Amino acid sequence: MSAKKSLDALRGEIDAIDEEIHDLLMRRTSVVEKIGAAKGDPESAHRPGREALIIRRLMDRHAGAFPKQALVRVWREILTAFVRLQGPFSVAVHEPEDSCGFGDLARSHYGSQTPVTAHSSAPRVIDEVMRGRATVGVLPIPVRDDTQPWWPHLMSGEPAAPLVIARLPFAGPDNCRAEDPGALVISRVAPEETGRDRSLLALDADEDFSLASLGPALAECSLPVVFTAMWDDKETRGTRLYLAEVDNFIAATDDRRVKLFMDSTSLPIKRVIVLGSYAVPLTAEELAKAPAKRKRKS
Repeated sequence: MSAKKSLDALRGEIDAIDEEIHDLLMRRTSVVEKIGAAKGDPESAHRPGREALIIRRLMDRHAGAFPKQALVRVWREILTAFVRLQGPFSVAVHEPEDSCGFGDLARSHYGSQTPVTAHSSAPRVIDEVMRGRATVGVLPIPVRDDTQPWWPHLMSGEPAAPLVIARLPFAGPDNCRAEDPGALVISRVAPEETGRDRSLLALDADEDFSLASLGPALAECSLPVVFTAMWDDKETRGTRLYLAEVDNFIAATDDRRVKLFMDSTSLPIKRVIVLGSYAVPLTAEELAKAPAKRKRKS
């Protein structure tokens, strides 16, 4: 066989594969439409925990030279497209003048066709989600020296108050304008446990106490801390709020570990509010080059 005929045959094989992929996408669309009709609730279509599990499963079974991060991008487009197929889906992003590229991060995760609106104020992003004008909001990772943190705005106790549901980027550094601008995603949907999660707890205290004492107190109740912060509201005398990110999935304040902490701690804490949970992003090891052959199931 000549080189030209050999190339023609390979290109014909690629065309056939493309049609198979297209057929499977149309088949998946049909199944998703049936699921949407059976549930009858467009808001339940967005399940960030299940999406994280799908991506992790694909990473685990992936083989060959196709880059894993490119595979994640392909599947993120697919997953969000199917969510939008079942109902409206949009993103509100905190994008001040000195932005670190959160809009780019949002488009990378939620797809090129998803409506994204930028807002200079973090509270405005939260309000957009609370009022249902945006499905999710993208906000910067909390830092200790923030004089106007956004996370206290999630402590309103209102039924429509959003929760943290995801962390971005999920698949390592992206091609955003800034260098790895970490962000948290909020939504009115409930987080789902994935087996490897972190949760954010807000603590309301009567008086100041050392951040250094908060970590050990939570760790004694099986709530290992990975980050803490404190905010003293100067406008409301006596209001001291603490934030703790713990390496566990916490669904609600009636969690036994939270109850144990409240019952046993000597710290002057009045209440604990769960601000949400997220699936831990893929590690560098998980994103490393895949083996030449697919792993065999034992």
